[in-house]
Amino acid sequence: MRFIIFILCLTSSIVSLAQKSFQVKVVVRSIDGIPLENISITSMNGTSVIGNKTDVNGICNLVLSQKSFSITAQDETENYASTMVPVSLNKAENCFVNIEMVPGAKMNLERLKLDDIKYGKADSIGNKPCSDTNFVEASYPGGNEGLMKYIRETIRYPEVSLDRNESGRVYLSFIIETDGNLSHVKVVRGVSPELDQEAMRVFVKSPKWVPAVCNGTVVRSSYKIPITFSLQ
Repeated sequence: MRFIIFILCLTSSIVSLAQKSFQVKVVVRSIDGIPLENISITSMNGTSVIGNKTDVNGICNLVLSQKSFSITAQDETENYASTMVPVSLNKAENCFVNIEMVPGAKMNLERLKLDDIKYGKADSIGNKPCSDTNFVEASYPGGNEGLMKYIRETIRYPEVSLDRNESGRVYLSFIIETDGNLSHVKVVRGVSPELDQEAMRVFVKSPKWVPAVCNGTVVRSSYKIPITFSLQ
């Protein structure tokens, strides 16, 4: 299962399977619900490739003549991860395919970037609010470079996920306790049981972090991070 959410809704216009062609309306959005423009949408129609690009509303239309096909959404700027959505129709004249794309197509286990590690700001828990000048975020020993090194050396691509060609980004959240240990490690948004569990395993066994400081006092804090599994 890829980290892509899609919903297929058939219109109420039902015709015979002998229908020579039908309209496929594709709507593409980011995980934040923002319409994505200039996304290349392609599909195999027999031996021919049918393609189009989304407009400012994230919409494009294809005309196909078969009941089973796959829709491929690709961002040529590589700001979003490409995905392929299989579609199988029983009876339909028209259909809608909604695709939600996730960011970070270029990142994989061998090319982690500093900007990819940083996901949101850590927040203190159970304490009075801190101003930016009075709050020091928790950090991994050695900073982001140390964290990237730890992830590269610790994470393993599950064999079953390789066999299934599974990839995507697992979003984790956890709490950094005042002694630096991590607790409440959980998946905020997952890909598959195997990839989710592997991402969690890496942080459950993580070395102690440097805890956050609020108004000069060591405090518990929450943290979020994405872990990307890529076969590219």
